[in-house]
Order: sequence, then C-alpha cells, then structure tokens
Amino acid sequence: MSQRKHILAASEASGVPAKSIRHYEKIGLVLPDRGSNGFRLFSDKDVQDLRLIRLARTLSIPFPQIRELLDLMSASASGDDDAREAALMELRAIQDALAELSRILKA
Repeated sequence: MSQRKHILAASEASGVPAKSIRHYEKIGLVLPDRGSNGFRLFSDKDVQDLRLIRLARTLSIPFPQIRELLDLMSASASGDDDAREAALMELRAIQDALAELSRILKA
C-alpha cells in the first residue's frame, strides 16, 4: 500500500490546484480521508480521480457527468459488469466527441 498524500502532494501528482481540489471535495467529487490532525489524506485512487476530473474539465464536461463517470468507474472496478459496460459507453461517447472536434479543427 502506498503512502497517502496531503493536499499539496496530491495537487502536484494530479496537476490540479489545491483550491480546485477543495472545491471538488466540497461538491463531492472526491472524498479524501482525514488524518487525526484533520488534514486531508489522498489515496492513489483519489489522485487518479483528480487526474480524470482535470482532463474532463479541460474538455468542458459538466460536473454531473463527471460524477456519473467516476461512479461508473468505481462500480466497474468492483466487478460490476453492467457498470463496466456503461463506463465504456460513456468513454466511447467522449472519444466520438473528441474525434468530431478533431475533424472540425482540420476542416
């Protein structure tokens, strides 16, 4: 098991500013543990989720859709085949949108 990260280390590892991480926690996109001193402690999964959120926000994906994708990925990781298929469909939709954007930019 890897060591949990404080907010600045999580920020550095994910490329997400600490202020944004606090906002994502406030709206429930990430829920880090808290140490006995009250400091946020981010797991590797939390950092991975922050990276996904950063990428999704770069693509202007709205927070509710990001929440849905995070939920599907979490359920998929726990072995839920329906959630895995739904997550793949969501990712395909994102890939299709990116391909369309690429075509538009090349025109």
